[in-house]
Amino acid sequence: MERKAEAGGWKGGPPPPGYQVDPVTHRLVVNEVEAVIIRLIFDLYTKDRIGARSIANELNERGYRIRSGGLWAFKRILTILENRVYLGEIHYRDIISLDAHPEIIKPDQFAEAERLMDARGDSHSRRAANGSDYMATGRLPCPKCRTAMVGTRATGKTKTYRYYTCNKRLKYGVSACDLERINADALDQAVLDCVASFYGNQHQLIRDAVNAARKVYESSHDKVTAELKTVRSKLTAVTAKIDKYLDAFEADTFDADDDTVKERMRGHRLAQKQLQAREAELLEDLENDPTMPDAATLKQVNHNIRTIIKAGNPNQRKAVVETFLVKIKITGPGRMVPVFRVPQTPASTGAANTEGAEPGISDSAPLGVRVCSSLVGLTHQHTNRSVLVEGPEITIRPVGTRRLVAGGFR
Repeated sequence: MERKAEAGGWKGGPPPPGYQVDPVTHRLVVNEVEAVIIRLIFDLYTKDRIGARSIANELNERGYRIRSGGLWAFKRILTILENRVYLGEIHYRDIISLDAHPEIIKPDQFAEAERLMDARGDSHSRRAANGSDYMATGRLPCPKCRTAMVGTRATGKTKTYRYYTCNKRLKYGVSACDLERINADALDQAVLDCVASFYGNQHQLIRDAVNAARKVYESSHDKVTAELKTVRSKLTAVTAKIDKYLDAFEADTFDADDDTVKERMRGHRLAQKQLQAREAELLEDLENDPTMPDAATLKQVNHNIRTIIKAGNPNQRKAVVETFLVKIKITGPGRMVPVFRVPQTPASTGAANTEGAEPGISDSAPLGVRVCSSLVGLTHQHTNRSVLVEGPEITIRPVGTRRLVAGGFR
């Protein structure tokens, strides 16, 4: 790839819109059909002063589509506007090859696009947001269209404003989803507050969720056991067939290159893998007996969470949220319901030993997760099968709002 770049050739992979790869020279050549759209994008941005979202809407309304047939999204527009390949350049690591292929955009127009992107905050360096800055990332579905909501920001005259925005709206505009942006500062604070208090204050909710999960487990136990017996019987049979083929091959009694033999062997191997996977799932179901953590364990979990939220860095706080908070349901303007994961102690080790445990963050737990998981027996392999419990509905208050409590405001 470095040699290709040094020689001015395309380094590999799909070429950018507006170009195609010459199969003989391996250099980019202009695809005139697509180049028309690239020039239009730069003209709309630099001459008509239209923003990236409006450009995406304009292209979609005119019937233009990306190569795969999908709609244009504003992020794709921004990627095109800052791609120096349209100046005829090839960039790969520290290698820059000038005049490697025909340009589609003139240098003065590309420079104007760069200037506008910097002024508007559209450039990649200003667009990019640190994922650790947004506590709810990956756990906040849009209540209208179920698309994930992502962290965004807007720069004002004196400060930067943080939001959670529906990704569909972000890509395709309000016509795709008209959910209003959510104040990220307020929601993140509400998330940290509820995670910091849930395991200390909501033992009855946790107990109810564990009891409900136990009823489901007990009602399905016989059915799962019966299916496991059937799966193991089939697995024994298909393994025996594979062994027969291998014994015959070793005895040189059939042609291993025969297409029919190959096809049947592939079928048996596939069936064996599928049965083994199902066996593992059923065994995990049988071993996943929901248990209620004792009060001491929950207290220690709560203490460690509070310690990490108070003393940890943003990555560590976010890691704690990701470990214990499964989902955030937006139930209305300024309201949410958090869904928590109930820590489960492995049956083989008994209750977690919290005696003398030193809560907090250690070098061996850079994300703050191991400190909590070592106390409660959490493992990443089993988090998808943990008991889940909905917390109480929470009001998302603007940061700095005082709340009326017993004895006055706080």
